[in-house]
Amino acid sequence: NLTVTAHYSLSGDEVITSGYTIYPNTVTETDNQIIVSYKQKADMITIPIKAAAPVDTLESISVTYNGGEVESGTATNSLSLTVKANYSVSGQKTITRGYTVSPNTVTTSSNRVTVTYNGKTAYVDIPIKEEAVDTLQSISVTYNGGSVPSGTRTDSLDITVKANYSLSGQKTITSGYT
Repeated sequence: NLTVTAHYSLSGDEVITSGYTIYPNTVTETDNQIIVSYKQKADMITIPIKAAAPVDTLESISVTYNGGEVESGTATNSLSLTVKANYSVSGQKTITRGYTVSPNTVTTSSNRVTVTYNGKTAYVDIPIKEEAVDTLQSISVTYNGGSVPSGTRTDSLDITVKANYSLSGQKTITSGYT
């Protein structure tokens, strides 16, 4: 709302509704002064500028895993992930869709999950259950026969070999030993 008033020495003031010029015809935050001209007279005024609303931009994302150890080969879409987007104005928001997860499965050699949302990326490592390995702990040998003459071949002896494993316990071995 601009009111242009002409001040005359004899007749006083008159509100002017047309015939004047304004330069420039737009104002900005950095250039908010205008010049109003009428009949070879001019006046400069400053126009108050309303601050622009701040733009709420996505600054980063974060991802957390909310579960325990998983088996090697578990699909990443079945993981309990929480994805949060951090915005410049509105702060942190939980994201429930629209993000991508890779790789498709996690393994003992590749347990890092990458989450991407609107051009931002975050990573989380998923704990993988150690694959249990049944390792040989010890062996025991029992001779089941009586006395033998000197020179008897040992491969013909009546022996029992038992192997003790870490997971499966004791097994009798019938071949493959020397």
